[in-house]
Amino acid sequence: MLQPTTVVSLTKDKLPVFLAIFGEMEPASPYRGRRSAVRQTTTETFEFLREHSATDAEMCWAQCVDISEDGIGFRCQEHLRLGERIQLYFSGETQEYMIQAEVMHVMGGDGNPCRVGARFTW
Repeated sequence: MLQPTTVVSLTKDKLPVFLAIFGEMEPASPYRGRRSAVRQTTTETFEFLREHSATDAEMCWAQCVDISEDGIGFRCQEHLRLGERIQLYFSGETQEYMIQAEVMHVMGGDGNPCRVGARFTW
């Protein structure tokens, strides 16, 4: 597979189209839970960028649990902080998709994967 060469920044207008494509990667039933937006379950992997300071950042691996027009739930090994802003990168066939998010919920840690909930920021 070719490496993506273009990064597309997702906006509120482009997100529904991305979710339609992303949702086709693995069949699953959408659900709402207590959220206003319908969530699509998936186990796709992606990377996210954490900025520790203006000169220090790292790319981390994560596995998606669910995604909606409002945000994303995922698992990762890193213990993220509430309020931390991250950039998420999803690989496509010919391009990579980027969206920014703010960490709203973190469970787990202590050597176990964390379950993270993040809201997309515009």
